[in-house]
Amino acid sequence: MKAKKISLKIQLLEIFIFAAIIPMIITALFLYRFEVNRTLNAEILSQRQILELTASNLLQKISHFNNLTSSVYYNDAILKCLENGKDRTLSSYEKMQIQPDINSMMRTDNHVLSFSLTTMSGDTLYWNDGYSNVVNATSLNPVF
Repeated sequence: MKAKKISLKIQLLEIFIFAAIIPMIITALFLYRFEVNRTLNAEILSQRQILELTASNLLQKISHFNNLTSSVYYNDAILKCLENGKDRTLSSYEKMQIQPDINSMMRTDNHVLSFSLTTMSGDTLYWNDGYSNVVNATSLNPVF
């Protein structure tokens, strides 16, 4: 009789395992896999958005840098003026002649470039701050 009770307990345990625990484990595994996939997809999407924003920011900075540097070129009039400045002091006429070229160089979109060119003879060509429409072309110590 005791052997039957043990076998009955074992049978009940087997029924409980197959009826409750195994389906619960399978369901938990499916839910875990679903949640892991959903979490990974959300994380991948978040990382992708961060990378896209970073790439966009980098492209914007590269574009801004290219816009700045593409407008800073020395055209023939400015190069000629700089070459003449190696041998002699520039005349006021030569300085006035390149003012339109300098004015066109100093603006890039909404940004204002402000820097100077110095010839070998000591002439420094300054252009304006972008607001006054006056180009300062003087020698070494300009008055702004």
